[in-house]
Amino acid sequence: PRLAILSRGLGDVSQRQGYAVAGAALLVTLDEGRIGSARIAITGSGDGVHRAAESERSLAGQRPSAALIQSAAQHALAGLDVVSDARHPADYRRAMIQTFARRSLEVALERASAPPD
Repeated sequence: PRLAILSRGLGDVSQRQGYAVAGAALLVTLDEGRIGSARIAITGSGDGVHRAAESERSLAGQRPSAALIQSAAQHALAGLDVVSDARHPADYRRAMIQTFARRSLEVALERASAPPD
């Protein structure tokens, strides 16, 4: 199996805030063209980091495709109560979480399928 690890996030421009507005970190394995396993961690929805278990389950055993990646990114929010703060409304955070989950999956799957150096 081939392994790829990727972390992606949007940092806040303000220097007084030392955290990302939203982000996704993931580990993906590919085995003979199918996703063997996926671990997706989401930050920026509220307190702490959350696993996107529904997305992980939807990816396991599947062949990567744009539709599968988009669906998994949409499911990254399942079970999360995304909060607003003074600078970032919940809708913005939801959009960023889905965007980073999708982009991270795309890049990680590309890296996992690339030939070894």
